[in-house]
Amino acid sequence: ESNNFLTDARVGSNCNAWAYVGGLSGTRSCHGGTSDTYRYCYIQPSNRPTTFNIEFRFCQGVTISDIKIGVPHDGHDAVKGKLQYMNNGVWTDAADGTRLNQKSFWSGWSKTCDGWHINNPQAASSNRWRVYDYETESNQYISGFDMTYQKNAGLLLPTTDIQLQKVGSAVTYPEGLQYPSSSNAQKWNLRKCSGDTAAACLGHGSAWTGTNSAIVSGDVIAWVSKSSGQVYDCAGATCSRQPYPPPSGHWGTPFRIFKVENGRAASAGTPIHLGDSVYFYGMQANLWKPSHIINCGSSHCGGSSGNSIATSTFVVDIYRARPAASPSPPVTMYVKYDGNSAAERAFGFTPFFQNNAESNNFLTDARVGRNCNAWAYVGGLSGTRSCHGGTSDTYRYCYIQPSNRPTTFNIEFRFTTDRRRSTLSFASATQQPSPTSRLALLTKDTTSTRASYNT
Repeated sequence: ESNNFLTDARVGSNCNAWAYVGGLSGTRSCHGGTSDTYRYCYIQPSNRPTTFNIEFRFCQGVTISDIKIGVPHDGHDAVKGKLQYMNNGVWTDAADGTRLNQKSFWSGWSKTCDGWHINNPQAASSNRWRVYDYETESNQYISGFDMTYQKNAGLLLPTTDIQLQKVGSAVTYPEGLQYPSSSNAQKWNLRKCSGDTAAACLGHGSAWTGTNSAIVSGDVIAWVSKSSGQVYDCAGATCSRQPYPPPSGHWGTPFRIFKVENGRAASAGTPIHLGDSVYFYGMQANLWKPSHIINCGSSHCGGSSGNSIATSTFVVDIYRARPAASPSPPVTMYVKYDGNSAAERAFGFTPFFQNNAESNNFLTDARVGRNCNAWAYVGGLSGTRSCHGGTSDTYRYCYIQPSNRPTTFNIEFRFTTDRRRSTLSFASATQQPSPTSRLALLTKDTTSTRASYNT
């Protein structure tokens, strides 16, 4: 017996699953095999020591519209069973059932009996459903079930765990945009309010928790963090973290969501699907202010009239792991000093060669700007480097610093995209490159856009 059997931990990647939960422990006593005329499983004795549920779990949100449950024969006719769905972690009633002559849905059944029929008129959607507290007359039996459900075809639902994606990043609780991952810190539920004013949505928890219909353009929603259960309240330029459902006075929590089509807000009522672009605006002092648009940077999110739809558009989607990139052929980069630095610019790299003081983080975003393929000699004596030999392959060198090494000298690299570095060769002024100057790097089996090697 369990009130929450098909958990993430139990089903793992087998996200389409069902279970008979409760009844006698041990192997079920079942008879009749796959016979369409007579089969059954014994659940438990008539005193019902446990609550028996039929639990379902789906890979995505679905709506169960109909369930028919069979019994073996009269004397064990079905008595009860209620359809429920998981809503924000709580089992919620969807529809009750009624007895139904079993031959009306299993025409070949050899016995006379009444099964159980649940017809669900609600459009609620969830990936967790169950028939709760199934019961028959006398000793408890079940002969199987027919269940009809409909996938929600990628519609954006308040119960769907989504990411708010923007330019290769995702909104990450409790901060702003970070590299996408499967972490719960990047999963959000866009919980929906049944009303559209501050008076209707603030201080009325059931207006949020009881609303599960698909989200459309113009709806009132809140960003609810999967990892914390809190919301982003974006009354000002930096969002704060507040409780959900929003209490009275928290007018910075509700946002209006609009689908973005061709750079413009779609009309109210337009369906929103996973993978669509959307934007959000919020309230100021309990009133909707369309110019108060919500946006995120790397450190935080916030609302501002200085934000625009064009720069504040998000994609709502589930996390999708990036496919492994096809390996590219290795590229060998040769750096030789010459008087005008032309050689250092080979292979599309920008050199930072002169006057670079000692630093543990030199090739920052601010320094490289658009020159994201770059390298630098970092440290050594300040001023113009003393170099000789030009591009000669027979003799050239640059003087770095005296033997007491007053600074740490690094050769730092930055790349447009992740690269794997396997070997690096250095040559001194007194010897040509040899096998001993080929170094196995600490980052040999990792990828990064940044690398720094101490010489």
